[in-house]
Amino acid sequence: MNEASVHESPHGKVYVGRVPQPLEERLAELYESTYSLPAYFDLFFPALPKCAWHLSDPPHVIEFQVDRATALVLNGVFQIDAESLRKFCLAVFAALPSVDRIRFGNLACDPAELGLSFRTDRMVDDFVVTLPATRDEYLRSLGPHTRQNLPRYVRRIQREHPGYCFGIWERGGIEESLVEGVIGLSRLHWSAQGRVSSIDELYERRLQQLVRVCGLVGALRVGKTLVAGWLGTHVGRHAFFHVTGYRDEYSYLAPGLLSCYFTINGCIDRGIQTVHLLWGDARYKRELGAEPYDLYFATVFRNAATRYRHPREEAAFRLARARASSSPFVVMPRRLRRKARGLLKSTTERPRG
Repeated sequence: MNEASVHESPHGKVYVGRVPQPLEERLAELYESTYSLPAYFDLFFPALPKCAWHLSDPPHVIEFQVDRATALVLNGVFQIDAESLRKFCLAVFAALPSVDRIRFGNLACDPAELGLSFRTDRMVDDFVVTLPATRDEYLRSLGPHTRQNLPRYVRRIQREHPGYCFGIWERGGIEESLVEGVIGLSRLHWSAQGRVSSIDELYERRLQQLVRVCGLVGALRVGKTLVAGWLGTHVGRHAFFHVTGYRDEYSYLAPGLLSCYFTINGCIDRGIQTVHLLWGDARYKRELGAEPYDLYFATVFRNAATRYRHPREEAAFRLARARASSSPFVVMPRRLRRKARGLLKSTTERPRG
């Protein structure tokens, strides 16, 4: 991995230690996903050199990093067929004999379809709103209660705060203070519930840089007061939600739901076809017409035997699965539980976020 090299096979071309600029430039066009952009990779995965796999037909580019015996796939929330993904795995294993497993995060393809030894570490739901051509069509597509409530909420805020305004800003037009304001509202909302926001200073700095590249931010104001906001990104025909927040003292106006609804209308005006509200089964997502799609966090192994070269990780996985299961038939025997806990005490595996 110290020197750049290129490996060709029937399963595609693998670039080790470097990624050609033309391939990186194709990522936005191929996948239209924030989680598969070079800018996202550089911000959230800066530690190791990047490698890439390229397939000509059908065209695909997947970037990854190599950490000892593990290839960590950087692409996330992107569409790829099972056969192409299988070729990627085979090409990486052929090019890098030291790699015996490949880790995926936010993978839309079921790893069971690859025909390779694998393990599903966990699954999450990507809640996706599929948008029609017009605002009226979108409102008619919602459930009966939401169709009635949204116009009522709009009339209420017009009546009680006639000076309210809502605006959407993109990329370079987004002020740093606006991003700080939306994140601040999110933290206040979590704090009011007695919980701590997961957005730390590092994540906030990364979001600030990311929105300059592909940001889409909606803000609802009453006078000069920021009442609610929606912080997301936009790549091609797809928008992605990241942070939302609102002031609890205005909750009678449903400002959080309204800001999301207004932002989705703005997405329709811009020709965006899908809005990814991502993980977390919040009620407002279903009210806005979102449907869940599976995303997989999975590990693919070179062969069945290599799965057991990492006993600490395997023990951690089995123990977590046993704890999460409500079925008495999946619980591990006491002897194996003791062994797994002993291995877990000295586990030093790097977490994959």
